[in-house]
Amino acid sequence: MRLLRIASHNIDDIINVSFDERNGFLLCKSGTVTMQMDGNDFVLKQNDLYIYPAFSKTIVKEYSEDFEAITNVAELKYSYSLPKSIPGNSQCVTQIRYRPRVSLQDDVVKEIEKLFDLVVERKKFRPETSGLVIAALEKALFYEILTAFMACQPKPVGRQTRMDKIFQTFLLELHNNFLKHRDVKFYADSQYITQRHFATQIQNKSGKTPLQWIALFVISEAKQMLDNPHKSIKEISVYLNFPDISAFGRYFRRYTGIPPSDYRAMSSVKVAAVNDHR
Repeated sequence: MRLLRIASHNIDDIINVSFDERNGFLLCKSGTVTMQMDGNDFVLKQNDLYIYPAFSKTIVKEYSEDFEAITNVAELKYSYSLPKSIPGNSQCVTQIRYRPRVSLQDDVVKEIEKLFDLVVERKKFRPETSGLVIAALEKALFYEILTAFMACQPKPVGRQTRMDKIFQTFLLELHNNFLKHRDVKFYADSQYITQRHFATQIQNKSGKTPLQWIALFVISEAKQMLDNPHKSIKEISVYLNFPDISAFGRYFRRYTGIPPSDYRAMSSVKVAAVNDHR
């Protein structure tokens, strides 16, 4: 996780960052900044919180000279593994996708910033701190952010289009069922529409096919589990509802270009390098 204090002079650190397999937030401290996602503009002012929707691209369109904010970039696993522990988590993924901006109260912002500074201080000035402690503090920060986000969700304004409803329902169904169901027909049938019409609506709304969305969820979960050396690849394939290791390997390689074992080896090298740096 990268934690940053940004202003108009160093905003390039977050402009055009790809969030296809990462997530993050931006909490505006002063000034204004305009974020654009899926063709929609979100203007942030002081105390406004924006959570970058996973599998999307948010760009910074413009900002004021007095703009200041705290922000982070993190691995995707935080974007959907942590919400599982938050009340109302089944709505969290879709809320972030459709309403990524909320306005927070001063006292809530102060608590978030206090925890943000604590994590930064531990990582920068106390390198001897255990990696487990740092990870726990980072998760605590995410819980604080997500809890504040869900507590401040505004009521929907205006009427959703049919396409919006189909896509939002799909994301919710996918979040709840991707471990067992990887076939597009299942998700189309759940909304009582034809598979062809369903696929067209999802691609027109999001720029991705239903199969691509399903794969993003499955592969992200697989990567998270492969990062855990105590989980065997066989256990992971069973958990993800593949008939055998070979089927899981073919699926993983189709969407990543490498077999699961190679990803695990690369992940282990990365973790070792981080630990050596500490």
